[in-house]
Amino acid sequence: KEEWDYATSWKMYFYIRNRYRVLQSKYTNRLIALYHYLYFIAAFCLSVFIYQKQNRIKKILFVFWPMRDAFLSRYHATPAIIQQSLQKKNKQSVITVLVHPFRKALFDFFIPVQLPETHST
Repeated sequence: KEEWDYATSWKMYFYIRNRYRVLQSKYTNRLIALYHYLYFIAAFCLSVFIYQKQNRIKKILFVFWPMRDAFLSRYHATPAIIQQSLQKKNKQSVITVLVHPFRKALFDFFIPVQLPETHST
């Protein structure tokens, strides 16, 4: 419930990312672990929305980064790497953070990849 600083939340990254691993070790059934993790993520996002007063949207969007790393088993991040990435993300506007992935997906979908021409002799 306490306000946490988005720009220095490397501990929150580890808390969210490692929660999935803890649940996987607790439950032998991966589907049950996934269910509990998604429930945790939903409850976490709801508590951010209700109790946090500053940067609510950025904090909720932040959750998806460690969640993605948890699903992909990416455990190479260090506090320094997380801090550096958070500093970059903190400078971006919420609109940029929300729109960029959709814009990239649209461009990837609608603009065909140009294959190199083959010359036949």
